[in-house]
Amino acid sequence: MKPSRRKALLTGASLLAPPPVGARLRAIPTAGARLLATFTRSFASKLAPTVACLLLALPLRAHDIYTSFVEAKLLADRLEVTLTLGRANASPLFPDAEAKKLPPLTPENFAAFEPRLRSAAPALLQISAAGKPLAFSAPATAKLSGDSDLTFTLTYPRPTVGPLKFFAQFVGSLVDGHVATVVLTNAVGDDYGWSPVSYDQPVFEVALPVPSRGKKSVPKK
Repeated sequence: MKPSRRKALLTGASLLAPPPVGARLRAIPTAGARLLATFTRSFASKLAPTVACLLLALPLRAHDIYTSFVEAKLLADRLEVTLTLGRANASPLFPDAEAKKLPPLTPENFAAFEPRLRSAAPALLQISAAGKPLAFSAPATAKLSGDSDLTFTLTYPRPTVGPLKFFAQFVGSLVDGHVATVVLTNAVGDDYGWSPVSYDQPVFEVALPVPSRGKKSVPKK
């Protein structure tokens, strides 16, 4: 069952990013993707590159239930995807009714949660290249990170032709107003594209091979 839908406020950073690209949203509730898309189309295109450089340098920490981050890296031999979200979002990722009875995820009970988390990993994202789904090329892992975060690492074969499409299925299990930011880079941090995704707009798509467009390296964290 999906959690009850909630209303929330848009962050200032999210107002600056036009579809199909977007800013890394900070941990403040949002009012949903429709308002985001409508408001940002009008005046964000010139500011987006500058905002992207600034926000991509921020640490990937998602301390509340309203934001998460998906970092996808095109490496020489694989596509490595890291999903970071607040620990409070762990139980909603489990499909069974018993998940509602689980205690909050903590360092003390993480070992008991870990098998469930790894089992939930295949349903978090659907990634396809040129219309063909990508399957894991290595087992998914889950770990605690930061002060209150949960991080999944998902590994896929390296796609060579596109479009490369990310379908953020996990967002549909989380609270209303949840926005994930998807970022695609290469091994040295060149920015290939980024976008907010939500329950209403869960797909982010990038052309492959990535056209040369004078990319600047993303600042290191």
